[in-house]
Amino acid sequence: FNGTLAQTIRSTAASQTFYDVVIAKTAGTTLSVGGSTTALTVNNLTQTTGNFTAPATLTINGSLVLSAGTFAAGATINAAGDWTNNSGGFNAGTGTVTFFGLSSVYGSAITSFNNVTLSGALTGHPINMNVAGDWTNNGGGFNGGTGTVNFNNTAAPQNINGTAVTQTFNNIAVAKTAQTLSVRGSTTTLNVNNITLASGIF
Repeated sequence: FNGTLAQTIRSTAASQTFYDVVIAKTAGTTLSVGGSTTALTVNNLTQTTGNFTAPATLTINGSLVLSAGTFAAGATINAAGDWTNNSGGFNAGTGTVTFFGLSSVYGSAITSFNNVTLSGALTGHPINMNVAGDWTNNGGGFNGGTGTVNFNNTAAPQNINGTAVTQTFNNIAVAKTAQTLSVRGSTTTLNVNNITLASGIF
C-alpha cells in the first residue's frame, strides 16, 4: 500500500486474509481497515512509511517490522513471529498483544505494550520492554535475556498472572507512583534476577 492519500482495506466480509502486507505510504497518511472488516490476517507486516490503524483483531502469522510512522493497535493483536520496532511509533491503546508462536522483541526503539499474553515462547527485548497493562503467561515460555520488563502504569494497578505456576524474568522495574503491581492467577513462584522499585507497591 503506497498511496499518497488515505487508503482503506474494506469489504462486506468480517475478515480478510493477505500473505505479506507492506505499508509504504507518504508520511502522515494512513492505511486503515473499514467497512464490515474487523479481523485481518497476514503473514508478514512491514511498515516503512506512513501510518496504520489496525482492525479490532489483527493476526500476524509471521513477523512485524515497524520502521516509521504510527501503528495504532486495535483490541487484539496475535503475533506468531518476531516483533521489531525501529521507530517507537507503536500505540498500544487499551489492547492486548498475544504472542502465540516462537517470537522475539527486537528494534532500536523500546516498545510500550498495554496487555501482554503469552501462549508461545517469547524472548524479550535485550534492553527494555514497557508494559502498561497486565502480563499474562498461559503456559508460554519467557526468556528475559539481558532485558528489563518495566511495569509503569501510574494510573491503575497491574498484574502478573496466568495459568503458569512459575514465571521467570531477568529484571523487573516498577514505576507506578501509588499504584500496585500484584502476582495473581495460578502464579505462585516468581524468579527474578533484579527488581527495581522506583515507585508504587509490589
